[in-house]
Amino acid sequence: MSMGRELPRRLLAGLVRPSDDREEAFKLSPVRFVAVGAGYRGQVNAEALASCPATTLEAVVDPDRSAAVALARKLRVPHYRALDEALENDDVEAAFITVPHDLLAPLSVRTAHSRRHVFVEKPAAVSLEEVEGVISECIRQGVELTANYWYRETPGFRLARDLVVEEDALGRLIGVESRVHEHKSLAYWVGNTGVPGGDWRASRERSGGGLLMMAAIHALDYIRFVTACDVERIYSEHGSLATPGGVEDTFSSSFRMTNGAVGSLTTSLNMRGSRLEDLTIWGDRGTMRMNPPTLELYSTRRTSLGRPGRWHRARFAGDWGKPAIRRHLLSFARQIRTGSACSVSPRDIWEMLAVATAASASSERGEAVLLDRSAAPA
Repeated sequence: MSMGRELPRRLLAGLVRPSDDREEAFKLSPVRFVAVGAGYRGQVNAEALASCPATTLEAVVDPDRSAAVALARKLRVPHYRALDEALENDDVEAAFITVPHDLLAPLSVRTAHSRRHVFVEKPAAVSLEEVEGVISECIRQGVELTANYWYRETPGFRLARDLVVEEDALGRLIGVESRVHEHKSLAYWVGNTGVPGGDWRASRERSGGGLLMMAAIHALDYIRFVTACDVERIYSEHGSLATPGGVEDTFSSSFRMTNGAVGSLTTSLNMRGSRLEDLTIWGDRGTMRMNPPTLELYSTRRTSLGRPGRWHRARFAGDWGKPAIRRHLLSFARQIRTGSACSVSPRDIWEMLAVATAASASSERGEAVLLDRSAAPA
């Protein structure tokens, strides 16, 4: 394959325009957060809170005292065993909730009821009914809500969306193919990871499902984000082939999107040897391949990546995890302070639960499921 030269760093900086501009962040009055949950993911999110110039970390909350103390000492903040204790502090304006899936919605509702803003770990709930309850309570109390779909805030996926939506580099979309595969040890499922209470992943009641609600839901979100299209109909198969508890560790879906494009998502948490995550989108004018941290584009049109009729490559090394979460926090802080829209809206949160619910229903029924959006938030 003939590949155009990689773009210089200075050009990529101009194309991507990262939203974590520290000068802009310092113009905002920092939003005062408590971090709820001191497990592995809770630690990552709390550290992002503590290092984002648009937020301040006021306290850590976890019922496991040793986990709360360890994280609080590391970040030099107070700790509490219960959310209600932390919310007695009038200075607290928001909570970043990172707990087992079955606790996400109840703690989000409790936070909103206290008239604090809610930043909740994905998938935000274990059912559509639960997430609709969270959204309703946030609206009722006049507080903001977002969920941690942080892939949207990586430069690679933002550039991909600009190329597809703004520059129309692919023309009329025809197909989407996404693959997400990795290996999770038995410890991941049964909780033997050094972090207390981690066995909830092997329970369908507590997790809402297996990898669909853990890893694959990120892929569903970035497909929707990059294409700006919703899933209209979905057919899925899943299996619990190498994990305890009966939750799925292998999932395959085919779907039709609202613009007529046809897509597929295959994902598993039992592929040994290496991690595989890629996304291919094609249309009648071009093809885009993403294998983070690399984006490749072929288009019959001139784009911001270069001349038509040849492949171009852009790389975005080292910009995952906490940097993207910090940009999401800045987006949420901006919404709280200025009213501008956050990068992940309540409708986005609802859509991911709706697609995941339809995918699970399809697998259980053995038939395609048409998504019902009659109850979708505006």
